[in-house]
Amino acid sequence: MSRPAGNWGGSTTAVLSGTEHPAEAARFALWLNTDPEALAMANELGGLFPAANAGEDLPALQGGVGFYGGQEIFSIFQEASGNVDTDFTWGPTMTDTYTAMSDGFTAALNGQGTLSEALTAAQEASRQSLEDQGVQVAD
Repeated sequence: MSRPAGNWGGSTTAVLSGTEHPAEAARFALWLNTDPEALAMANELGGLFPAANAGEDLPALQGGVGFYGGQEIFSIFQEASGNVDTDFTWGPTMTDTYTAMSDGFTAALNGQGTLSEALTAAQEASRQSLEDQGVQVAD
């Protein structure tokens, strides 16, 4: 059975062009996102699931998480991470998509529509946003 998964949210670590120490900043960014010690700190102190496969076996990812009533949430993340299509590319108007989804989900949670309607509206808003930018959209 196929269980596709995708990325949602997240962050990035960037080295700005004007920095005085670009090589050092790049080494720090690499350490921050791949070193087992750094990954363990990010998980233990911030509850972050590691972006690098190197962090999937961290002791901090084993066992339950108090905030979630002791549920073992990281095992679900680990399973899903193997199903993420790494050839996926975000669209050029994702901020519009995020806005439409957020607005629709908020409305649904406030009893002003359904989640299904929110997704349909977000799809149409995304299509319109892409077309407004001159991108051809296939059905």
